[in-house]
Amino acid sequence: YIKHPKDENFLKQLPYIIIPSSSKSELLAMEIANSENLPAGYDYHAGDILIFEIVNKENIHRILNRLGLRISPGELHLGVFSQVNNQITLSLNEYVQYSFDIESEFEYWVLKGVYIQAF
Repeated sequence: YIKHPKDENFLKQLPYIIIPSSSKSELLAMEIANSENLPAGYDYHAGDILIFEIVNKENIHRILNRLGLRISPGELHLGVFSQVNNQITLSLNEYVQYSFDIESEFEYWVLKGVYIQAF
């Protein structure tokens, strides 16, 4: 997805799942491959599936203190949305923080649900 987020033909070829949802927003499923890339406090494991909802002006008020993604062609950054001095950031930890700008070319996604593998 991160290589061609706007290529409709490519997107149609990606694996997909059907989930029950009342969301009117676009959703994105992501399987965890390496839990070490998650912020501290998120105990998801390889094989768990995270469901994200696209962040837009209608739901931006619900993103603070939640797990999120920032996607641009070729890059995916995970973190927690936080607000400091009236500025929202996506923070992996106290040292790695990404700016948030709803008007930028980046796509922002917020965690909506999780499917956890039972062992």
